[in-house]
Amino acid sequence: MRQQITAWLFLCFAVSAQAGDCTSSGGIQPFCSVSRPEDLVAIPGSDLLIVSQYGGFEKTPGSLVLFDANTHKQQQLYPATTNPTGKTAKNDTWGHKGCQEPAVFSPHGIDLVKRNTGEMELLAVNHGERESIELFSVSQQGDNASLQWRGCVEVGTGALNDVAGLPDGSFITTSTDFNKSEKTLTGYVFSWSAEKRLSPLTVYQGELTNGIAVSPDGLSAFVNLSLSNRVNKISMDNGNVIASASVISPDNSSWSKDGQLLVASVRHSSVEQIKKCNQERNDFCNVPFAIVAIDPDTMKEKILFSHAGGPPFGGATVAVQLKDDLYLGSFAGDRMAKIKMPAAGRADNQERQATRTQTPPR
Repeated sequence: MRQQITAWLFLCFAVSAQAGDCTSSGGIQPFCSVSRPEDLVAIPGSDLLIVSQYGGFEKTPGSLVLFDANTHKQQQLYPATTNPTGKTAKNDTWGHKGCQEPAVFSPHGIDLVKRNTGEMELLAVNHGERESIELFSVSQQGDNASLQWRGCVEVGTGALNDVAGLPDGSFITTSTDFNKSEKTLTGYVFSWSAEKRLSPLTVYQGELTNGIAVSPDGLSAFVNLSLSNRVNKISMDNGNVIASASVISPDNSSWSKDGQLLVASVRHSSVEQIKKCNQERNDFCNVPFAIVAIDPDTMKEKILFSHAGGPPFGGATVAVQLKDDLYLGSFAGDRMAKIKMPAAGRADNQERQATRTQTPPR
């Protein structure tokens, strides 16, 4: 267990890689000149992705980037290049009252949700000058999109990882306390709402809580436990475990068109493999990965795609479906990638709305 904890510490603190060859191979099409695209979300009704260019727990500045799946063009959304102050023009800020816009922005996990007001909200984990969830409104027209900072929620416990928003403005987030001297971890799932503020939903001793997703009905959440190789389905009311699925080192999750939970599985074999990825500063991290589909009702899992980690891409931390393709991000390197959605995972029905709009009040 200590060796596995050490490997994840190296994974959390890995640095970005240098540019290199960017040629398609093995059914994987890479898109280069993207820095550490650790998490991705798709803007519904468009061919646009928002990319979290991971800064790392070392608080290196990062950014949120717009990626056009048709043209492959990229545009920095935040911090804004045309409005350096980035101050919101809105009077109705979100999150904690009095929260100030961060001077240093270092993103990690992100999520996109349609609020009950009709506004699109992007939530982003920030490791910059504070551990916080930064909240943005999203405006999109055609192949253009923009972000406006609307507020934040500061989380003073541990190192945040991922976040999942709900239509009523509340959210849940994962956080892990690292005790480096004893090499022990304590993982948390926190819930936040304007009424109840921040409170622990569940605690896992000796665990790294990683990606998190909320079911479309808002009644359950799916938390990825990277050290015990599990995805737990838990109650949103009390955090109790409803069911579990076995996935090797699960990282981030997303929903497929047909309602499957898509989980990126980072299949490093040793601490040395993560060290090598870090030290060599290659154009991609040579770590094997798999994309696993989980039925949220039965919690049965199926591997949709696996890769040995060789050229042109490795170390996938997220898979997001856009039409009949899966777009992949990674915690390290200078690229994201695209693969065809395996036939077994394609939806036969019409595309479902990617945002959660039917959450009952809690």
